[in-house]
Amino acid sequence: LVGSEMCIRDRKELSRRRVTRDTAAKKRGERTIKAEPVEVKSCNGQKLTPCGSFVYLGSLTNNKGESGPEIRRRIKAGEVCRSLGKVWKMKGLPLKLKGRLFAAFVLSVLLYNSEVWDNGKREMEDLEGKVVYLMRKVVGEKVRKEKEGERMSNQQLREMLGIESVERMIRKRRLQWGAHSARRGQSDFTWKGMMREVEDEESAWGQQIRKDWNELEVEGIEQWMKLVENKGWLRSTLRSSGGAGSEGEDTASEKRKEKVIH
Repeated sequence: LVGSEMCIRDRKELSRRRVTRDTAAKKRGERTIKAEPVEVKSCNGQKLTPCGSFVYLGSLTNNKGESGPEIRRRIKAGEVCRSLGKVWKMKGLPLKLKGRLFAAFVLSVLLYNSEVWDNGKREMEDLEGKVVYLMRKVVGEKVRKEKEGERMSNQQLREMLGIESVERMIRKRRLQWGAHSARRGQSDFTWKGMMREVEDEESAWGQQIRKDWNELEVEGIEQWMKLVENKGWLRSTLRSSGGAGSEGEDTASEKRKEKVIH
């Protein structure tokens, strides 16, 4: 009898804590996902213990559907740039070629699966800071020479290596993925899920793609599907708009990001 009373009391306490955590998450502006509880058993019939996060197809997924842990994981993975130190120190390689190698070997790791991230302002600043820090390692000698005079800006580094800002690269990936899914038709499961996110006012990813569409003067899902039927439309539009972003936006955030980057 005593044991059963303790179990009941423990269940009530766990339920109270769960409600408290959900309430605190809502106050912080986090989106809570309600999922149907599923009991998973092993081949031996033993019940498996659920985990808070796991890696699937190379990306870290947690039970809250957040992108923050995966972004922090990708920032750490960007240290692959250090293993290419001998390449960056080669004096015979033009900076533009180093920029292409940097994009192929480093940015491909750092921004893997970034088209599905619901990255916020803080995550974007951390990503931009990491990329500029690594770009300074690539440029190396020229950055050290600039220390004697005026500090080389982030924009100068990008122009030397031929690399866009992180925000522009992620926008381009997000739009390209949206265009590819739309061309697969209404019956495609990926496109169905994407439409749900776009129509959901509380979806952070949906807000980002709607903002991208507004900058491209796309009014909604139907117009987007008609426009992307022509594969060359998005490519030419992104090229003319500088990767779905404006040069003024990049300049406006330059001073703020310089405070984080050394």
